[in-house]
Amino acid sequence: MKGVWFELKKLSKQRILFAMLLAAFVAVFALFCTYKLNETDLSEQAYGELKVFQVETDRIHNQLREEKEFTSNWSEAHQQQLDQIIDLQHKLSNWDIAIFEQNWQAVIEERYDFLQASEHFVAQGGELFQPSAQERAMLLEKTEWLLNNNLQFENEETPLSPHLFLKKVADLLFNLAGLVLLVVFLSHTVWQEKEEQTWLLLRIQPKRLSSWYIEKFIAQMIVSLGFVFVVLLFGFSISALTSDIPLALGYPHLVQVGNELQLISTQAYLVNQILLFLSACLITFSLIIWMSRLFNRQFIGSITVFLVLLFGYYFTSEIAFIQVSWNPFYLYQLMGESSQILLAGETYHYLVAIIWSALFLGVVILLNNRTIGQSERHLRTPAITDLKIKDKKTLWGQLLSFESLKIRREGRLFQLLSILLFLAVFGFVVAAMVSDHIEQTHIEALETKAEEADIYSKRYEEMAEEFNKQADWVEVVEDESDYNMERALVTADFYQEYKQRIEQAIQAYHTQDWQDFYQFQLFQIEFQSGQFDTGLLDNNLQTFFGRFKFSVAEQEKLYLIEHQIEPVFGADYLPTIYEYEADEEGILFENQRIDHSGLFLLYVLFDQYIYLILLLLIVGLLGMGLAEEYGKYPTIRIVATLPFSQQRYFYAKLVHAVYRSLLLGIGFVVFIVILATVFNRFGDWHYPILHYDHSSLIYNADYSGVIADQNGYHFISIGSYVLQAISLFSLVLISLMILTHCLALFVKKPLFVYVLAAGLAGVGYGLTVAVIPEFSHLSPFLYLNIPKILNGEQMIHLDNPAIQTGTGLLVLGISISLLLLLSSLASKKERAVN
Repeated sequence: MKGVWFELKKLSKQRILFAMLLAAFVAVFALFCTYKLNETDLSEQAYGELKVFQVETDRIHNQLREEKEFTSNWSEAHQQQLDQIIDLQHKLSNWDIAIFEQNWQAVIEERYDFLQASEHFVAQGGELFQPSAQERAMLLEKTEWLLNNNLQFENEETPLSPHLFLKKVADLLFNLAGLVLLVVFLSHTVWQEKEEQTWLLLRIQPKRLSSWYIEKFIAQMIVSLGFVFVVLLFGFSISALTSDIPLALGYPHLVQVGNELQLISTQAYLVNQILLFLSACLITFSLIIWMSRLFNRQFIGSITVFLVLLFGYYFTSEIAFIQVSWNPFYLYQLMGESSQILLAGETYHYLVAIIWSALFLGVVILLNNRTIGQSERHLRTPAITDLKIKDKKTLWGQLLSFESLKIRREGRLFQLLSILLFLAVFGFVVAAMVSDHIEQTHIEALETKAEEADIYSKRYEEMAEEFNKQADWVEVVEDESDYNMERALVTADFYQEYKQRIEQAIQAYHTQDWQDFYQFQLFQIEFQSGQFDTGLLDNNLQTFFGRFKFSVAEQEKLYLIEHQIEPVFGADYLPTIYEYEADEEGILFENQRIDHSGLFLLYVLFDQYIYLILLLLIVGLLGMGLAEEYGKYPTIRIVATLPFSQQRYFYAKLVHAVYRSLLLGIGFVVFIVILATVFNRFGDWHYPILHYDHSSLIYNADYSGVIADQNGYHFISIGSYVLQAISLFSLVLISLMILTHCLALFVKKPLFVYVLAAGLAGVGYGLTVAVIPEFSHLSPFLYLNIPKILNGEQMIHLDNPAIQTGTGLLVLGISISLLLLLSSLASKKERAVN
């Protein structure tokens, strides 16, 4: 235990514990401020619940009154239902009065009386469609729980009471976000010992090396436990100081378990959320200890851990048959569903986490000093004697050559290049497999539709014959029978034409006649938007998805025909921000579009935010600035004795980092294009990408876009999209590189530099979007979200037409100039090295 205590003291002296607790406090306080600023009226929440029942009871009451007035088969049972529904309406009125008077105890009592009476009404043969029977039963059980435990009605949307706020805090920090926070602050402890040579002292101590790793792991888990305790303390303290409601851990919550709803107390919810979070910590930190045993360098080790967790999580979420309890990555998916684990009796997930953790640590014990990369005896590399540095005539040339040689000798550049190469090749292979699968699935779906169209055509022909021969059986007059027969024949003829169109599209696919293929897609769009007379068939989907979606699909196909562009298979309709309803059943979006051509892969790189991974990798390698010169053996002391100023050395590091990062970023993009071009094709430069237009632009006389549902849009070429994306990406990368180097002038630890830079970027983006939307175009943080800038979505959401790519380039350029000015002023002062 002395070793564990020693590790905890080191974390405390390095101020890692303080920084971690400060981050936790900021997160909890920010969540509280969000709820406080957006606090909803409790009466509005109660009225929203009441209104559902009022609408349903009014509908039933009107229906029964119409039956009583206009039908002759009115019975005593119907009269009893009418009396009961009137009684329900009376109870709803009492419930309404209690809400108006804000008598929350009476609200619970009146709600309980109404729910009991509604269940009696259903038991006597009545029907209540909204809410469902299960939801009513759970609401009744929850109300009874509140009455029996003397609990009051509370605001659950923006809660400020201690117990409900603690639940929200647990959802935020006892989840993937909290796990990432712990990993950022604690994952470097072993690698720091190796890189600073302090662990060589431990090697001569009379103890097993494996016990040192185990002590590190135990210290990390103790800090994780302390993190849980402090987060709960922060959450309770902040809410208790501002709320008059006492802590009630027995407050019930409705949770979904499969297709069922069940109740769980706040205490049980918190316990299981904490247990699941600590189980994830067990797996994560034991994996980190294993990787630190294999790799001596923090950069490659951290990246390896990140990729293992990322791919493990991704494949687990995508492949159903590996979503089982023995899969350690499945635990991360369950972190938001701890209540379901408890109620389903699946507490063995916690045991599985312990077993996997023990296996990882067992491998650490059995490794017997094996490492990947430079061995321990070569961690301290010999002095640089490369004559290429001395050959440089200017001091600037020598400094830049020195930085370049240093990063190569450390091996980090080669490691990053290896990772980028792997990501590019892996991404291309996956995209090729997925695009081929989507293409084949699309054609098979067309063949199936052709068979179904033939079947439906014959059915409607038979239906027309039935209308013609059996008018008396269907109990209609002769004219109406003739009308129905005619409409059925129209539907049958339409399905015959639909079948012929599909067969022509399949033939066009095999002959690569894309003009005919697009003509079929246009025909299908017109059919699904209700532009054809289809007889008895009602297939107008515009009612559900809006005219905008169908207008975009139609104009896109016309654009593809005009420019003779090869199709990208997948969804026939582009997802838009103006859809009336979500496509939950996959009516229009059976799959997403994907292609493995060079330009389309670059489009996916930016549209799916994969560029953020590239940013993290490059900034992680080159963004430490002068902070990497400090540490256990501060090389900044040597720099201070050389015949140049610290400011000049700072600029040398910054210039090297900027040009090296641009080479890596643009080189990665170029490599993807070359790889895709060699093994597939370059892509169509004019392939259309949807761009939304602001309302202030669409009514101008010179507007050349399309207007649908009072919203405007136009298409930009994928080539133009990629060029704009690369331009924004380059300036964002330069800005982040200068920002981290500037922060390194004030913060001497690389970890704190990265955390502070990430915090500034995240908070800056959040404040820009939430606080100053009308001036958001002036904030450089807004342009971190590259895809929503390029397609105009950010402009629409923030109602700011000034958000454009050109504005972003200008703002980022000014920000770079200001950061350079600040860095110049800050680097003039010689920093202390002690």
